[in-house]
Amino acid sequence: MAKRLLITGATGFIGSQVAALAAEGGWELQTEKFDILSPGETERAIARLRPTHLIHLAWYVEPTHYWTSPANARWADASIHLFRCFARHGGERLVGVGTSAEYDWSGNDPLSESKTALAPATAYGESKKRVGEEAAAICRDQQISGSWARLFLVYGPGEPASRFVPTAIRAFLENRPVQCADPVARDFLHVRDAARALLTLAATNVKGAVNIGSGTAATLRAVAERIGASVDAYATTSDAPFVVADTTRLREEAGFAPEIPLERGLRETVAWWRERYRR
Repeated sequence: MAKRLLITGATGFIGSQVAALAAEGGWELQTEKFDILSPGETERAIARLRPTHLIHLAWYVEPTHYWTSPANARWADASIHLFRCFARHGGERLVGVGTSAEYDWSGNDPLSESKTALAPATAYGESKKRVGEEAAAICRDQQISGSWARLFLVYGPGEPASRFVPTAIRAFLENRPVQCADPVARDFLHVRDAARALLTLAATNVKGAVNIGSGTAATLRAVAERIGASVDAYATTSDAPFVVADTTRLREEAGFAPEIPLERGLRETVAWWRERYRR
């Protein structure tokens, strides 16, 4: 039986990579534009398309605003409605996309699906946490398979220009210094690896929360130095966390391992931006 895959947010930074890899991998892609924030449109679209698999990436992602925006609540309600429609109309395997911001960031150990408390500090993290909990309940009640993919820091070609990696690259290309005071260790994952991980999850029966990250740590300063930027570091204090994924479930249960190391991925991303400066 054909695996009919619907990807919401399929034209976005991550979604476009998921869609391209899915097409190469023989998935039957369901491509129809509809307004997820409209319950009626969502119901009608899912009833027409009847996808067997769903990867839900669409969300409010306005740079700098999405952390605190009240729009998060609307997107949470719309996502829950989407999942219910999917289950009602023959859905078999659901992959919802969450965030590392659902976790308590006060510790110094890798963030674990089973060991780290959920204590989001932002409206974005809180809304994603609520959707993840509702997704688990829908899957349980409707007896369908589902995973909640908690993304860490995804970077790569096509990333929104206001985020850290593109900002540092553009500064390097323009011979400007990069201010980088944050000493926190973070988990960077190339966008193609993130897309492969989501498709891998969609093709498995791994249930529950699964971290999508590299499992390795790098400070923003170290990343900027690798990019080749001039880092203008200054003294700072911070109680921010060690935001790195424990990828045991992803590795051992889903059978996934990243293929693109940070240094190679950054070189590729610098080349992508350099090409745009030449145009």
